This record gives sequence, C-alpha cells and structure tokens, in this order.
Amino acid sequence: MKKKWFLKDYSYLFNSCRKIVKIMRLSVFLIILTSLQSIALDSFPQRLKFNVNIENESLSNALKLIERESGYFLFYNNKVINLEKVVSLNLTNKSVTEVLDELFERTDVTYTIIGDKQIVLSKKSGETKLSQQQKNVSGKVTDFGGQPLPGVTVVVKGTTQGTVTNADGEYFLSSVPVDATLVFSFVGMKTQELVVSNQTVINVTMEEETIGLEEVVAVGYGTQKKINLTGAVGVVDSEQLEKRPVANITNALQGITPGLNITPNSRYGGEPGASMDFNIRGVGSLSGGAPYVLVDGMPMNIDNVNPDDVKSISVLKDAAASAIYGSRATYGVILITTKSGGVDMKMNTSYSNSFSWLAPAVLPEGVNSLVFAAKMNEAAINSGQNKLFSDETIERMKKYQADPDNFPSMIPDPNDPNGWGYWTLANGNTDWYDVYFKDRTFSQKHNLSITGGGTNSTYYVGLGWNDDGGKLNYANEKYQRYNLTSNFSLNVTDWMLISLKSKFSRSYKKYPQSSESSTNREAIFGMLARNWPNYPIYTPNGDYAMDLNQVPALANGGSDRQYSTDLWISPSVVLELTKDLKVNADFSYNAIGSKRNNFRAIIQGFAVDGVTPVRHYAQNYNRIEQTSSFYEYYTSNIFIDFTKDINKHAFAVIVGGQSESSNNFSINGWRRDLITEAVPAISTATGDKDVGDSMSHWSTLGAFARLTYNFDEKYLLELNGRYDGSSRFQSGRRWGFFPSASVGYNIWKENFWESLSNVINTLKLRTSYGALGNQNVENYLHVEVLPKNTNLAWIMDGRRPNYTTVPNNRSLGLTWEESKTVNLGMDAGFLNNRLNLSFDWFNRKTENMFGPGETLPAVFGANVPLKNNAVLKTNGFELALNWKQTVSNDFKYNINLVFSDNKSVVTKYNNPTKYIHNYYEGKTFGEIWGFETEGLFQTDQEASEWWDQSVLYSKWSAGDVKYKDLDGDEKITRGTQTVDNPGDLKVIGNSSPRYLYGINLNGNYKRFDFTMFWQGVGKKDVWMGNNPSFWGFQTAFWNSSLQGHNLDFWSLDNTDSYFPKPYLTSENSKNHEPSTRYIQDGSYIRLKNVQIGYTLPGSISSKVKTENIRIYCNAENMLTFSKIMESFDPEANFGLSNGLVYPLSKGFYVGINVTF
Repeated sequence: MKKKWFLKDYSYLFNSCRKIVKIMRLSVFLIILTSLQSIALDSFPQRLKFNVNIENESLSNALKLIERESGYFLFYNNKVINLEKVVSLNLTNKSVTEVLDELFERTDVTYTIIGDKQIVLSKKSGETKLSQQQKNVSGKVTDFGGQPLPGVTVVVKGTTQGTVTNADGEYFLSSVPVDATLVFSFVGMKTQELVVSNQTVINVTMEEETIGLEEVVAVGYGTQKKINLTGAVGVVDSEQLEKRPVANITNALQGITPGLNITPNSRYGGEPGASMDFNIRGVGSLSGGAPYVLVDGMPMNIDNVNPDDVKSISVLKDAAASAIYGSRATYGVILITTKSGGVDMKMNTSYSNSFSWLAPAVLPEGVNSLVFAAKMNEAAINSGQNKLFSDETIERMKKYQADPDNFPSMIPDPNDPNGWGYWTLANGNTDWYDVYFKDRTFSQKHNLSITGGGTNSTYYVGLGWNDDGGKLNYANEKYQRYNLTSNFSLNVTDWMLISLKSKFSRSYKKYPQSSESSTNREAIFGMLARNWPNYPIYTPNGDYAMDLNQVPALANGGSDRQYSTDLWISPSVVLELTKDLKVNADFSYNAIGSKRNNFRAIIQGFAVDGVTPVRHYAQNYNRIEQTSSFYEYYTSNIFIDFTKDINKHAFAVIVGGQSESSNNFSINGWRRDLITEAVPAISTATGDKDVGDSMSHWSTLGAFARLTYNFDEKYLLELNGRYDGSSRFQSGRRWGFFPSASVGYNIWKENFWESLSNVINTLKLRTSYGALGNQNVENYLHVEVLPKNTNLAWIMDGRRPNYTTVPNNRSLGLTWEESKTVNLGMDAGFLNNRLNLSFDWFNRKTENMFGPGETLPAVFGANVPLKNNAVLKTNGFELALNWKQTVSNDFKYNINLVFSDNKSVVTKYNNPTKYIHNYYEGKTFGEIWGFETEGLFQTDQEASEWWDQSVLYSKWSAGDVKYKDLDGDEKITRGTQTVDNPGDLKVIGNSSPRYLYGINLNGNYKRFDFTMFWQGVGKKDVWMGNNPSFWGFQTAFWNSSLQGHNLDFWSLDNTDSYFPKPYLTSENSKNHEPSTRYIQDGSYIRLKNVQIGYTLPGSISSKVKTENIRIYCNAENMLTFSKIMESFDPEANFGLSNGLVYPLSKGFYVGINVTF
C-alpha cells in the first residue's frame, strides 16, 4: 500500500474551538446584541441624522414619523398639544433636535430631553421660564498652565447626554437643564462637578491628581489605589507606549521601568518580528524562565499583543506583589490591561498609522580586495607559507577596479577550463555588507479602534495590522501580524455583570533558506562574516557566482515560512451579592495553531560555457520539511471579593482558586529530492524521508487568599497566601504553600509632618517578604522513558528492527524551587510634588534549585539525575525619579530617570571540583575567565625570554600576545581549570549588564509635543569568542575575512597595534585566548527615540469631521556613544560565536493619530 506523507492543516484548530464557541455563542450574541442596542439608543441619537418629508399631515402623524425615524419616544398631553394641526415639513439629514426646532418654530410648544431616549412636549410658559428650564452650555477646558485639554469627557450627571472636548479644549451641550450638574473627567486629572444654574458659558481648569495617589493600579486579581500599595509595582500608561511607534510592546518598554530588563535576542537580533529577551530583577533561577505575562487576566505571549490596544501595564517585581499568582509568578508578573469602553460613553473612533524607513543600525566596514589580498599574503608569510594571491591575480584586481564594466571579475580555473576560478583566483571587488543589506526598508502599521458604551454596557474593538519589511537584499523576507481585540461588558441587572474578552492574532514570517543548514540565521550571517571581497556576485557571463556567494541562496535558495494563529476567549461574570461582597468567575481558553514550511531549493549556476549546470557545494539537493503544531490551554478562576470600611478602617479580602491545563501536539516530516520545486510538498518528493511527532501535557491546581488593611490610608498591611500543586512532580511532592506579607507607612499623613510638608509633600515607607514556587522543569522526570531507535547496523527478516537504549535516569524526589525575597522601598514627593522619587532595595534567595545530583562516571551511559540542591542569591536596587514643571501657559515639561542594578551569585551547587566553566559555589553570574596580558612581544628575543607559554602553543615570536604569570610558577598554564587551581586564569570580566538606566524627556509647547528617550548600560564586558567578524584571521584561511577594524594588526610598520600578528593556520588560536586585552567594553548610551508631534487646531479638525488630529515624526536609534569596537552594536546580545546576528534597526517614522 502506498503511504501518504502529509501534515495536518488548520482544521484541527477550528474543530477544537467548535465546542467552546457553541457553549459561548448564546452569551456572546446576547452581550453583543445588548451592547449594540445600547450603542444605538444611548450613543448615537444625538448625532443620528434622518430625513422628514411631510405634506399637509396632522401633527399626530408627524410625531409618529419622528418617533419611528429617530428612535426617541415622544410624551405629550393631547389636551395641551393640538394634534390635529396640519403641518408640512421637508428636511434632509437632520437630527431629532433640529427637526423638532423646525417643527415647533413660532409655536408655543417646547420640548425637554429626559434620560436616555425620552422627549417630553409641553406648552411654553413664557420665554423666561423656558430659559430657566434648559440652556445651551459651552466652554473651554484647560490644564493648570492654561493649555487646552482635548479629549475631556463632559457629561450631564445622571444622564447619557455628553460630549468630548475638541483639539482646542472646547465643548458644547444643547438643552441642558438649569438644575443639572456637569461632570468633567480626564485621565490623570481630578474629576470636577459643576452646577449649571444660570450659566451658559462654563470654563473649567482641571487639576492634576496628587502624584497619582488616587490612581488605580492593576494588581493580582484586582486593583488598588496607588496610595495603598505596599509591594514593588512599576506602572506604565498608554501615553508612554504611544511615543514609540514600534510593533512589539517589549521594544516600547525598554528602559521605562526600573528592574524590567529588556535586551535583543541573541539569535534573532533585529530581524522582522523578532522577540526580545526580558526579565524582572535579573536571573531568577539557573533553570531559566521568564516573567508571567497576563493580558486582561489571560496568560499570553507578549509579542502577540498590539501596543495600540494597551491602556496600562503593571510590573509586579517583588514576591509580595506576585505571590497571589503562585508558581507561574516566580520571575515576576507583567499585567497588561487593554482599553475598554465606559458606561454612558459616546462612541469614539480612533485611527492611527506609522510609516517607517529603517536601515541597519551598525554594519562593519568592508575592505578593498587589493588590501585584502595584501594582508592575507602577509598573514601567509607569517605562517611560513607561500603568498595566497599571486602577482597576476593582484594585477587583475587593479585592472578590474580601474574598469569594472569591461574587465572580467573572474577567470576560468587553469586546472578546469570550463570551471570558474574561485578563492585566490577571483579578482572582483565586493563590499558584501553593502550587497547583503538594503539602504532602507519600508514598514507600516495601522490601527483602528471603536470604543463607547450605553446605560448598562461597554464595548471596545481594536484592529491592528503590522507589516515589517526585512533588511536583507535579494531575499523576499517579511513579517506580518494581524490583531483583533474585543472587550464587551453588560450589566444584566444591578447585581450581575457579564463580560467577554477576546484576542486574536495571526502572524506570518518569511525568511530566506540558508545554504548550509535549516537554521538559516546562523548560516547566513556566519557566511557573511567569512566572505572574501575578491569574490564577485556574478560571473562574467551574468550568472550567479557559486561557492562563498550567498546571494543566490538569498534570492533562489528557498524559504522558511512560518504561520501562527493565536486565539484567546475569556467570558466572565461578577455577582454583586451585597454592596461589600462580590463573586468573580472567569474561564479562559487559548488555542495556538502553527505551521512551518521549510523549503530548501537547489542553487544552480553555470560553467564557463554558459550551458553546463553547476550546483552550489552546500546546497546541491532540494528538501522540504513541514511542521504543524497545536497548543491548547485552559484556565479558570473563581474568587470572592469582600471589602468593608468601618470608620477609618478599610478591609479587603480575596479568597479563591485557579486551575490550569495545557496540551501540546506537533508533527514533523521531511523528504528530499522533489520532482518539481514549483510544488514544494512532501507528496512531490521521492528521496530519503523521516517523520516524527511529540506530545506533552501539564496542569496545575491552586488556592489563593489575600487580606489588605489600612487605617486612614496611613498604616498599610497586606497578606498573601498561595497553595499550588503541579503535575510535573511525582505524587507526594506536588504541593507547596507560598506566603507573603508586606507593610507600608504613609508617614506624611501624620500631624507632625505638617512642618515638613512644604518640602517633602509625601513619603511612604514599605517593606515586604515573600516566597514563590517554581516548577520550570521538564515534565515527568520521575518517569523512566525507553528511547526507540531504528538505525541498527544489521537487518533481520529483511528489515531493520526497532530497539531501545538505556532509559533516562529518573530524577526522584524533585519538588518546587522556592524563591524568597525581601524588599525595602520608599516613595516620596518633593517641592509641591514636582519631584517624585521611588526607591527599592531587594534581596532574593532561590533555594532548592534544580541541579545535578551525585557525580557519576562518564561510562554510566545516561544523564545525571536532577535534585533540589542549588541556591542562587540576587540583590539589587531600583530608582525612579520624575520632575514635572509648568513654566508658562504655553510650555510645560517633565523629565523621568530610571536606574537599576542587580547581581546574582551561586551559593550552592554540586560541582565538587569547582570546575570554572560550570556553576560552582561563589560564582557570580556572567563571569568571564581568561588571562591577564602585558601587551605584545616586540621582538623575537623578548618572546624567547618571557615565561614559558608552550602549554598554549609551541612557538612564540614578535607580535604575539604576552600573557602574565599570576601563580608565580614561571609558566603560563590553565592549571586544572578549577577555582582552587586556575593556573594563570582569573576572572577578567562579566557579561551581565549592570547599572541599567533610561532618561525620558517630554515637553509641550502650545500645540507641539516633544519626546526624547535615552537608554543605556553602565557596565558590561563582552568577550567575542570565535566571532570571525571580530578577529578577521581564523585558524583556517578559508574562514578568514577582513573588515576595517582588522587592519590594525601587528607588523614591523605597526608595532603599536591592537590586534596581534596574523596567521592563516591554527597558530592564530594562541593569540585568541580569552584575555584582558581583548575584552570589549559593552557599556553604552543610545538615543532610542526622538519624536515631535503637532496637534491641529480644532477649527481645522472640525472641517474634516474629526475631533482631534495629531501628526508626528519619529527617529529611532540614531545616535550611540560606546567604547566597543565600531563594527559592533553594543546593544546586541553576542550569544553566537560563529558570526553576526541580524542587525538592529535605526530609521525614521511618520504617522498620524485621528479621533472621530
């Protein structure tokens, strides 16, 4: 029977969602229907336009028509209103108030709008009485400095009648009752209420909240006022994110909140759609792990969140703030709250876009092929070899560079007349970095959102599209992401609130396939770093040159396409049983379907005759690999929320439980030798093949509780407890209890503080202690697994039999890692709260970390089992300063500075020998071991008289590195490479970033706004390892290449050089030992963002039927100060040793924000 090789499509994603969708379809329908009904009745009628065409009809019929068309109910006394009166009316595109004004013009009938959709008709009692009943009210809303405030909500209290101020801060309300109260509200400002009385013009000056003390901050399973917080919590609002028009939230968060450390990924770098690495307060465990990210209470991949949908972000940093989330919160928590509508809020539509032109932030400088040939020849002579490049080849290089259009860049190989001469025979002149990368690449981002609410409902719908173009030339690479966010809520009764939150994202990535392996990133950039400049892109015949040339691989070598669909659905209900008691229940379902097609094409050129095909040495066959995976995640929470205020005592209690379950399945298959590359599918291939799958499952169950108490918002207390169980551990070791406690003291509220309040306006002291559990370990290590194999060397009964090898060594007794944190903090406001300060010091001790068990002999034949036997200590601090100043009515500014540091030390680890290249007791995380140097030998005699360095290499001469004898044995050795016997090795640096900081400046002058953001690292050591881009000359000549910085090497004419004397053999390795001489200073400060915006006057906005229009231009990563070698980007993470990663970006953005 013929076997079919296929992979599942996305039907399983929709099949798996079908049951969930059916269950929720009715509730979703009711929520949306009711919300839309509320929208229609509450938000639209004030602006609803309709046509009226009445000819000689009775007033009664006219009123019925108006009711039908407007949606309003008209109430009147037919004994007072003459309904038989004949009227005529012909109006087009008018509102209900305009129609009624026209209908009752020059009559004694007036009307009053009552509530949300009723209009009462009545007789006028004289003009004076009418003016006392209702008025048209207008005015202007400004801030404390006199600047107009657009977007302020103005509502007639107790009704849905309201509006929003325009770009000039102006508003207008018609038919406002004289006894009405107007409510003015704006984010960051105190809400104000003013009685209309006899006023027709009401101007309002909004006052800022006192350092945001009344601001509500998202915390675990709820919110708290900032004044009552006792844990270490950082807050980022949407305004800060909007200043960075980037695709991923992590890019926008970099350097904004102290303790949240964000760096480019060491593999993906700046490629389109690349993730960023991030942690809270440094390394939390040797087992690794990342912060727990929750979006509206749902765990999500932060890269799939559209920044434009975000309202605020809370970063929970200490154990007290995070403990209520249990085992998932060991490394801190990031709570993202998306935007939502508001009750009695008119519909607002917003659109924003950004268009960018980006280039690589840093690229090495290439060298001319003549210089390259001369320096390679010099290195060959140093190696005791003949020159690589003959005089004839160098002469051809000169002629080609003098007339590249008419002189060939290559000649046929003398040993193969129909083959082109590569390596030392080629005489082109190519700047490969200029060839590989575009001068500019275009990207764009668009967002559209609709928000509002009715009497008992709210809604928000956000759409986003992001299209990132790649920076690689020739390759059709891209990243696209689509986002849909919807938040609906409905007060079914005055005691029941139901909500439905959903998130959907669809991403598509396309990268070029490499010519070396399926891991294309390393191969492409590793090859780039080793390309010779004398290689041409094309042969003299116009075909692609082969060999080292990667251009045909980029253009025609195939593609790596990745598709991902991420769906989140979360219905919830809140039951308000009494004024003080609520029951909350929610359920979240996440389905992620992903698919990857990795197509490797044959790269083909032609021989000298232009007819004979020639295949690339590294890609001379084709191959298709397909992978499909499906991930399901369920979580449910139910908890009781009780609050009670008794005089000055305020209590809040939360008690509840959570369950989680996750299933993951993937299938992978590949096959070689496609019949046709036009249809890259497994079914069209005929060669070698393989298929495999994997499945995994885990679940947790937990109970949690929190008690918060404050007395007069002066003395603060919070207690948390979490009891968690995990399926990852064996029975009897699955459960753990993790408590925390924190206290705070708003000392500025004491009476004795009054004498200091003019200088130190507010001061809060807080401290906390807590424990968190960590389950970040492979599933079911306590179960023996017998590996299945099929590659036996002999055949039995005509086939290779299956067999098993030694099972894994079970890790018995594993249980929770436990992270215990002490935090001391203070928050203060000075000089009338113009200067605000927040400081935290912390000490974290992670105990029972997963580490290797007993040391076993190498012949044991299996992995060493894990045990809970390691300890890591981390301590550090975080500082945030903010200064805000209103200079005049036209100008105000603020400056924000964040500064943080942390250091991690291993205090317990099973490494009896203390081998320095593994963890050991006393090791500081990020240590770099190496030799101390004393410069370069300047003569052969000096080298012969120096300490014995023969352990590193047998021969030393002028231009080689002088290593220092630290142990006094007159030899340069590595000892046993242990802490007790390191020989002449020592700790020469540390790769962990220290003293991270960010400086954010914001200013407003009239309608202009300005932002400047600097971000940097105060201390970081970089060891480049075997990076060919750094050294240039390698241990094999074919891996060597040169960049501009490599030319500063030792020679008789350049004895004061940075680099040692070059070789083209393994002799280079003796000078490439880790050493103090070649440790790079990776500290830097970078101008991450500069933005200038302008808000158009309201007179212009209104002409195009909008409420607010803002245009801006933006520059990213345009200026960097660093001591690192100029060919390298100090912000990049140098995790790869075989070449460069994809370069980060710099460039310009322009965009517009429009509110309708």
